[in-house]
Amino acid sequence: MLRATFIAAGALAAGLFSLAAAGAQETEAAAEPETLPEPPRCVRLVNIHGYSVIDSEHVVLKGGSGNRRYLATLRRSCPELRFGTRLTTSFGANARICHPTMEYIGGRTCRIEQIEEVESLEAARALINARAQAEDSDAQSR
Repeated sequence: MLRATFIAAGALAAGLFSLAAAGAQETEAAAEPETLPEPPRCVRLVNIHGYSVIDSEHVVLKGGSGNRRYLATLRRSCPELRFGTRLTTSFGANARICHPTMEYIGGRTCRIEQIEEVESLEAARALINARAQAEDSDAQSR
């Protein structure tokens, strides 16, 4: 009987140790929240009737009712955006885009990384600057 009590006490101690270790892991996980990428939001581009080139990687498209604006971020620099008065796109006049994997602006080499709705051209510029500053601080912290 004494032997059974010793084994049970040992099992209880092992179980408490496991619970304490699991609790420590949960506390560490709670202290450092995971930063998961946000799922892409779909945008509905309707009747695109204008655009503004911000730089060789960013274009703001204007369209739809109420002059909605959409920031298109390209996968890489596309210097050909600066030339011409017309801008070609791979999507039609009425498109719903969630994952712009095959979409492009300008030439076929100007592939889109993401499209998101913005309030204004100034808001798009502010968003681009904030992201650039965040990337700079991440690069400096490494």
